[in-house]
Amino acid sequence: MQTKTEDRFVIAIDPGFTCTGIVLVRYNEDYTELVNFAYVLEPPNMKGQSECARVFNMADKIVDTLIKVTSPYVTQNNWSVGIEYIYYNCKNPKSLIMQSRLLQAIEHLILNTINIDNENFILLEHNPNTVKKTMRKGKSTKDEIRKSVIDKVRIGNTILESINLLSKPAAEAIYDAAAVAYTHVKVLEEFISDQQ
Repeated sequence: MQTKTEDRFVIAIDPGFTCTGIVLVRYNEDYTELVNFAYVLEPPNMKGQSECARVFNMADKIVDTLIKVTSPYVTQNNWSVGIEYIYYNCKNPKSLIMQSRLLQAIEHLILNTINIDNENFILLEHNPNTVKKTMRKGKSTKDEIRKSVIDKVRIGNTILESINLLSKPAAEAIYDAAAVAYTHVKVLEEFISDQQ
């Protein structure tokens, strides 16, 4: 008789200065379920600050929020992190550089702020195109990603209603982060399957 695996958690981040989405997903071999979420907006008063100050402030807010979202659920041995990395087909080089610095700052803070006592800890960056292909075949609009997330990830009615009450950028960031989480789970499952 095969024993059922314990629930594991994925913290997924869709980073951005306009809005960063953060989700916590619980999964096992039977399901993937969204259990908590948050978003972080850059404060309007930061827009006139130096790039370094903006990156540090936003990364710090993201990691603080991440800790609040995960602390009720996550123990030291049962979680990993998936982050969508920056899309390099950006038409604005300054924005690309700021986004890249934000991604690096978030990863640095996760690895150095959160007490990780797990030699098997995994932090993976996911290509935006891979995320889209995992959710749907071909190009996808934000609404198509949202529908795919609702189809593939178990989301309770209360959480779904709460997300849908958010502003459009916040809701899109949450659904994008959930798509990153689902992709992360599929990558981990494929890796485990290849190791067996």
